[in-house]
Order: sequence, then C-alpha cells, then structure tokens
Amino acid sequence: MADERLRIARDLHDVVAHTVAAISVQAGVAADVLDDRPDQARAALASIRAASRDAVAELRATVGLLRGEGDDAAAGTAPVPGLPQLRQAAALAGLPVTVDVDGIPRPRQIAQEPAPG
Repeated sequence: MADERLRIARDLHDVVAHTVAAISVQAGVAADVLDDRPDQARAALASIRAASRDAVAELRATVGLLRGEGDDAAAGTAPVPGLPQLRQAAALAGLPVTVDVDGIPRPRQIAQEPAPG
C-alpha cells in the first residue's frame, strides 16, 4: 500500500510540476508579446487554458483513484508528459526552444503495476 501511495504521489508531482512549468513559460511568452504580437499572446493564453484543463482532469482522476473510484484505465490517466511535450508547448507559443543533452539520456521509467496477490 505504501509503495502504491508513493507511486501516485510521484505521478501527481510529475504532472503538476510539468503543467505549472508549461503554464509559466506560456505566461511569460504572453506577457512579452502582448503589445507587439497579440495573436501570439492569444495562442500562448490558449495553451495556458488547455494545460490548466488537462491538469484539473489529471488531478480529478488521481483523487478518484485515491478515493477508490476506479482503476488507472477507468480514471483515464496517461503517462506523465516529459521534456518533449514541454518543448512542444513552448514552441507552439512561438518561443524558440533548443534542448541540449549532456551525457547519455536514461530511458524513461514507467511505474510498474504491482503483481496481483
């Protein structure tokens, strides 16, 4: 039970941290281009709205799991977004983004479901 709670806490942290980072980037873009490029500011604000909506849905699904209202499939949870999704969200708002990787990237680890029994 403690392992499952830890997994849920990590997943929730990852989703919230990613979403808040994306919202922060988009808000910065919107503020920077508001006067000179209102269309780009509107696009950034639309991205903020979508990210916020997704975060609320993920939080509801996670709270539903904690309340025992369904399993992962029924709750509609998805793998936690990573750097590529954050980069794409920033690029969609018109922010030039480059990613430099130092060393060898580790494979992304997805939480394993505990064995039944």
